[in-house]
Amino acid sequence: MCAVYSVVLRNYMAQMAIDAAEKGDYDEVRRILSLLQKPFDDWPSAAASDDASGRTAPGELLLSLSPIIVVVVVVVVIGVVVIVIIVVVVVVVIIILIIVVVVIVIVIVVSSLSSSSS
Repeated sequence: MCAVYSVVLRNYMAQMAIDAAEKGDYDEVRRILSLLQKPFDDWPSAAASDDASGRTAPGELLLSLSPIIVVVVVVVVIGVVVIVIIVVVVVVVIIILIIVVVVIVIVIVVSSLSSSSS
């Protein structure tokens, strides 16, 4: 059986906790620590949360962006790969055209030299 993380720490969330801690508020650090201590647990959704403060349930914000980020990264990577392939193909075609032009020029020069020497 394969274990799947229910919680993945995002850099911006860690930075938010650091910023709050630098101001003396350690609540976010404690919240993230409690999430990371049980990364495989299923956390309740915000709808099931009885938190009157309106904050999302533990782990939800960490998870809610994951699929979106994955899709964006995949689309960007595919786009970059396609652009690189197009650039490589264009460069190869240009090199082939240059070789063909050079060969044609050599043939013309050689033929003109041989016809002028005769």
